[in-house]
Amino acid sequence: MDKINDADLGNFNQMFAEVLFAKSPHSFWVRLEENREEYEEMLKKLQTDYENAHEDPSFNPKTLVPGMLYCSFNRKLFEWHRCEILLVTKNDVSVFNIDIGTTDLIPIKSIKILKEKFKATKKFAVHCSLDNIKPCEGDMWTPLVTNIFLKYTANKTVTLHLKSKSKSIQCRHFP
Repeated sequence: MDKINDADLGNFNQMFAEVLFAKSPHSFWVRLEENREEYEEMLKKLQTDYENAHEDPSFNPKTLVPGMLYCSFNRKLFEWHRCEILLVTKNDVSVFNIDIGTTDLIPIKSIKILKEKFKATKKFAVHCSLDNIKPCEGDMWTPLVTNIFLKYTANKTVTLHLKSKSKSIQCRHFP
């Protein structure tokens, strides 16, 4: 993990973001506020382009490869999302939704080929972690603590201060 000096960040050391999903205060996903309109436009185009994908066999992939990007239908949200395949079983696929930060198990028939124009768009969910905090006991956050964290952050804009980055970005949250 690389430490970042404030001089290296310019105006990017403080960002506003919406918390999308949280496993714990040490592992949560956000969407930067500066990307909100771009995300909404991409999602709108994705819904339009995949409107008839369930009936169109040209959208069906010949094989499913873990680590590759596809389009999946989220039955809870009733919309299409870009996803990365994590695991393929006989009837289901475990996917990570790259724009909303969630992981789902969905039927294979709900996975479609992702058009190239959607592969070129950046991932909108950014993985974050609160800095300098840890559970009071042990290494694991309790469900109670995670639920309290979600209660105070879900569907709210939070201020993030970038401290370091790796493949994903680690952020500090200040109320």
